[in-house]
Amino acid sequence: MILGVIGNWRNKAITMEKPLEGQGNDIKCPSCGLVIKITAPALASCPVCGASLPELSPSQKLASKNVPKMISLEQALSSKTRSRDSWSFKELLNVFVLTAIITLMAKFIFLSFWLQGSPGSELTFNPAFVIVTYLTGMIAGIIPIVYVLHYKLSVEKIGWKKLVHKQWGEAILLGAACGVLLYLCDVFTTAINEAIYSATGWSLFSQSDTFQLQYNAFLASNFPWNKLLIVVFLGAQLLIAEIFLRGTIVNGALQVRKGHESRFHKATTRLQALAISIGFNTLFMFTTSFFDVTSIVFDVLANLILALLFILAKNVQSCMIAELVYVILIFIIIP
Repeated sequence: MILGVIGNWRNKAITMEKPLEGQGNDIKCPSCGLVIKITAPALASCPVCGASLPELSPSQKLASKNVPKMISLEQALSSKTRSRDSWSFKELLNVFVLTAIITLMAKFIFLSFWLQGSPGSELTFNPAFVIVTYLTGMIAGIIPIVYVLHYKLSVEKIGWKKLVHKQWGEAILLGAACGVLLYLCDVFTTAINEAIYSATGWSLFSQSDTFQLQYNAFLASNFPWNKLLIVVFLGAQLLIAEIFLRGTIVNGALQVRKGHESRFHKATTRLQALAISIGFNTLFMFTTSFFDVTSIVFDVLANLILALLFILAKNVQSCMIAELVYVILIFIIIP
């Protein structure tokens, strides 16, 4: 009899250690019947109906600790998780549209309030106007930074690479050369515009006369502080915007087209990525400038030069240096 009791006790103990039949490592919601895979012990309620889930058995708790990779509920329910250092086309398009809308709205709100307080509904150039104008232009680069930080992604996703001393030297050299090339393109498009304007009276490649006259008058007054103000805030805007224009758009286009290298030659996929990025960036500048066509030619040439620079250097820092050199040449070195 004693042996029988001991045998029954052993069988009961073994049964308690094993999971219930059909239970395994899944939990069934008592309310809606949803079968849920165990991904972490902290899952206490059903993600569909919100009902409380039964407590995990000891064996299920042990199994949950051995899950190789924990994922969030958002990732579990989505068809594809975000890559840490590369872009999908859908993700890239969403960031582009979001950035364009927010930037355009910020500029529209700012200009609307500014024109209401200006006599004759004309833009008045003063330090406050210049600073706020360029601050709104920084929004384009800030949005991808916030996106990467929010989802804890790699900074390489926005084109920022960790450079050593030799790589920094190459970045400075390439960036300075492209900055000079940007300045020459500016001179070239301005000369063509002046020739066309003198012959036809049309101004195609530069800003309108009223805007340009007011802007030039602002630069000429109180020298050198106004030029310094322009260089500091315009330079900051262009540097931060490169994170969106090159670090996100060009970098993303290259990564999206890279998946098609099996069907196309490598050079062909790069040309496709170059065309996509130039189109996206020119569309962004055209839209956020309220559909102004006066600088469209220079925008296309500048986007081409900087996209080629990014493809060659493979980092956004080189493009930032090019923009900074371009601004310094225009407002400080060359009168």
